[in-house]
Amino acid sequence: MVGNLQGDPRQTVIIGTEVGGVFEHHPESDPSFSLLQWRLKQGADRVDGHSTG
Repeated sequence: MVGNLQGDPRQTVIIGTEVGGVFEHHPESDPSFSLLQWRLKQGADRVDGHSTG
């Protein structure tokens, strides 16, 4: 499964902005699984000009 972009759900992000994967592990589930979530890379700029880093 592929997850969502982490952070403010109302942030505006330009398509093509660099992101990095962050695994969210769920070992307590049966079967256990991990989700791949996304986070803006440090220093990547959002469309509103505020730096994420």
